[in-house]
Order: sequence, then structure tokens, then C-alpha cells
Amino acid sequence: MKLAADLGGTHARFALQAASLRCIDLPARDFASLDAALAAALAAFDIDDAHGIDAVLAVAGPVRGSTAAFTNLDWSADPDALRARFGFASLRLLNDVECAARAAAAALPNDVVAVHPGPRRDDGRHVLISVGTGLGVAYWHHSSVEASEAGHSGFAPATEWDHAFLADVCGDGRRASWERVLSGPGLARVGTFVAGAPYEDGAEVTQHAAQGDPLATDAVKRFSRLLGTFAGDLVLAAPVTGGVLLAGGVLAGLGPHFDAAEFIAGFRDKGAMAGLPATLPVWRTADGTLALRGALL
Repeated sequence: MKLAADLGGTHARFALQAASLRCIDLPARDFASLDAALAAALAAFDIDDAHGIDAVLAVAGPVRGSTAAFTNLDWSADPDALRARFGFASLRLLNDVECAARAAAAALPNDVVAVHPGPRRDDGRHVLISVGTGLGVAYWHHSSVEASEAGHSGFAPATEWDHAFLADVCGDGRRASWERVLSGPGLARVGTFVAGAPYEDGAEVTQHAAQGDPLATDAVKRFSRLLGTFAGDLVLAAPVTGGVLLAGGVLAGLGPHFDAAEFIAGFRDKGAMAGLPATLPVWRTADGTLALRGALL
């Protein structure tokens, strides 16, 4: 048997592959530790003894050596301690977006929708950008996958509005990373700046936009353009020649309210290098199982 887990800041998804595949989704913030979440998952699968089970945990944070710390949860992961407690035959830690990119490298999700047209080069480098509780990035080239912490790079304003927003983001004295802008909390921050009134979370901005609120709609447009700016910068940095895949719970939640035209405007606005992203395909997926599937590979 094999146990896979996709452990993000909001969802703790588990899949048990035996004679058949069983999956469960637990609220990550209901658990004080990874140990507690794993114990709950094993109980849900009616497993009293994990001996003989190989486990692969996709964690939302950088994996350093054999341990990992979670970026948006007060959790840590020590494979030796987890094996000692639960008795797993083996246990590996991988970055969650790295796992999602492994699945995408094997096959793009069935639900992909084109955001920006262009011919795909299967032999080129691709990038996966996951916008959720945090902002995750991973590159893949053929079957080779590399995790990245590009989401924690510095937010780079490209327009006059961006510069005003940057000053607002820095107002609390903290560093302005892209993750503070392009994430669930980031969408709430954009909405609050546009509306001049606080939003509790990104889902509230999406809900108001769906109801036709013009300020929330403008916030989603700004958010979509900022994502295009970030994606275009990643294309230049690698460089990416195969394609860009957008994923994550925030984008899935936005659904039809995501502004593809604004995304494209930010994506292509690269000055002398505008020719690089101009013909590159960009796809979007709402598939929330990518990291789990990648962990099972």
C-alpha cells in the first residue's frame, strides 16, 4: 500500500492506494501538528498499523535534506520521527508544487483551459504557478522537476497603481513578497486597497465580484494583471519555452471571474523581452488533485 498526502495551508488531502484508491480531505488548520493530521487520516482509512505502507508527503514549504518546515502552518516534518511513531515502511518528503509539476509533466490535467494562445513545445521548459493559501512555483523539463521558492521573491511593481499598492503592502513594516500579493490573503489585500474597506479573505472578494460589485470586480482585474506580471517574469528568469500552467484553490475559486485579458496584458508587458512570452501558451486548471497524483507516481 502507498499513502500520499498533499499538505497545504488550508487542505490536508490524503490518498491511500491499495486494491483501490481512497481519498479524504481534512481541514489542515483543525490540527496542531502533522502528527495529529496523519493520525486522523489513518483512522479515517481504518488503519491501525502503518507497517508495510510507503508514504510520500507533499508539503507546502521548502524541503531541506530530509526535513521540512511549513510556510503557512505551524507544523514541521521529521521523517525519522514519523516512521518511529506510525511504523511506515518508508516515508519521503517532497515540495507540494514539485509534486503537482510531476503530475503535469506526465500529462496536463484534462480540464485545462487556454488563457494565452501559443504552440506548446514538449521539449521546452514549463512552469507551474499555484495560487492558494500561499504562492508556489515549480519548473519541469521532460520528466525532470525542480521546486522553486520564487513566490517569496520581491514584489516588483510595473505600473503607477502597482507602486501605490506596494507602499500599502509595506505599510506594516514587513517585506513585500509576491506571495503577500498573489495568494488568498493577497487577493483580500488587493480588494481592501481597491475598496478602501477590509475584506476578510480572498473568497469574500470573489463572492462580491460574482454579485457584480464593481470594486470587487476591479480588484479581481488588478489581481489577474499582477499574476500575469509575475508569470511573465518567471518566463524570462528560466527561461520558459514550453508553456505556463496556472493552478491553485484561489484561481479555481475565481472561476469565470478571472480576467484573462488583464492577465495577458501583464504577461506580455516585458519591454525589450516582450517577444518571449508573446507566443508562449498559458493554461489554467481547477484540478485540486495534481499534488496527490504526483506524490503517487
